[in-house]
Amino acid sequence: MTAGVDSDNIELDVGGVNTLSRIAMKPRSSAMSSAPLSNRLLRIAVTGMAAVGLLAAAASARAEQDPESARAPGRVGPASLQLRDGRVPQAQARAMAAEVDGLLDRLLATPALTDPRGFAVSRQVILVPPRTGMPDWHPSAAEAMLLARSIAIHGGSQADAAGAWSGVGEGPTLQLTVNDLGALYVWPEEGDDDRPKFFELTNAPDDRDGFPVLHFRSRDHVVVARPGRRPYRHVTKQEVLDREIGDYRKIVDDLGGNAAPRLLETLGKLEAELAALSPAGRAEPACQDGSRRQGLFTDCAKVGAHFVVAVDPDYFDPARPKTAIQLVTISAPSEGAQGHPTLSPILREAMGQVDLRAIQALLD
Repeated sequence: MTAGVDSDNIELDVGGVNTLSRIAMKPRSSAMSSAPLSNRLLRIAVTGMAAVGLLAAAASARAEQDPESARAPGRVGPASLQLRDGRVPQAQARAMAAEVDGLLDRLLATPALTDPRGFAVSRQVILVPPRTGMPDWHPSAAEAMLLARSIAIHGGSQADAAGAWSGVGEGPTLQLTVNDLGALYVWPEEGDDDRPKFFELTNAPDDRDGFPVLHFRSRDHVVVARPGRRPYRHVTKQEVLDREIGDYRKIVDDLGGNAAPRLLETLGKLEAELAALSPAGRAEPACQDGSRRQGLFTDCAKVGAHFVVAVDPDYFDPARPKTAIQLVTISAPSEGAQGHPTLSPILREAMGQVDLRAIQALLD
């Protein structure tokens, strides 16, 4: 098994995209989006069809794997690095990339991946600047991944000098993000204005060893934050109502005397709901459940409710270097989701076996 960083495979501001980076460079965009619905549905349809095609191909390749290939030891390649944050000197960027690659090493050291048989593992680390709109003092972010691909001894796999075989075709991924406050949400950057974006966050996330597990895009996402800190903030009822009232008021003003009675009625109800709240009530966290029969909000303890949250730019410590790792998310294909029948479960196993407390200890 070969690991480590490939010093001959470091890319700086690369324009070309290989198979690995096509998967790692996922779209960055809000759970509560204001983009046109037709655009979102088209994106979802195209993304979904592409993903299904890749997964179906991977499943087919694994189903046809011969016994000799299934027993063959797999190669774990060195990390391909792409350093894309021009704010950080190259030496510091390389050091941070090595630390992120060390997190991948922790996943590779789990029983599920320490001795791969029948599949090989490729790895990649991409360092990028913070998301658009974040303060310049924010640390570099990183996207890293392990790509598992089936071995086909008689179908294109090659053995290295140690007798470990390469994989062929496509396969599932174990993904890791570093210092990305948007990694908790489905479409973190989509929107038509510069206002802070509001997101939905379940009031009862699943839990693994005390760390929240979120489910979206047919993947399970484990969030490892700094001890005692949350990488988001709760949005208050007043903030939600102020935004809704402002949006409706703008529409009414734009329409002038042509505003429909129902539109004016909705605006009036929102204004009355805000006026009825005490100062303490206005400062309460906003929770919703998709229904407005009893007003805009619901009990935060209600089954199926979600908090309204926003990214908290103050989560990061400004006194620490731009290369400090302060937030990690790890994701694997969800159980029951369409995916590789044997490799996806192995990646889920690895995520379930990695020591999350040890990773958290690296964040402070």
